[in-house]
Amino acid sequence: MAKQGSTLRGMTETVSSAISTGLAHGVPLVTFVRQFADLRFEPSGLTDDPEIPRATSIIDYVVRRLALDFLPVEDRAALGVLTPLERAEAATEPTPAPPAWSDTPGMPMFVPFEIPVQAAG
Repeated sequence: MAKQGSTLRGMTETVSSAISTGLAHGVPLVTFVRQFADLRFEPSGLTDDPEIPRATSIIDYVVRRLALDFLPVEDRAALGVLTPLERAEAATEPTPAPPAWSDTPGMPMFVPFEIPVQAAG
């Protein structure tokens, strides 16, 4: 990473500032993780982090690290951001029902509702 150009460095700093500003203004971390996890561009590949052995980009690594440090395992499981140990444990457990997704913990993003229908008179 040390030999990467100033363009990549500038873009990385810009995205980092945008994420930091968003978090400071109340944007939930899950929103950033959902948006930027698995984002693919170079440099990518193996890391020195045993909890995130492979990253598809610098931004992918950063949001996964933030998720591992600050989100509960239930939210991370819904996002697909688990450590290798958590993945191994999940593989031995029975498959749970998929969680309802939301930016607000405990509130589903898609809530079913009924549309009132007026009968033709």
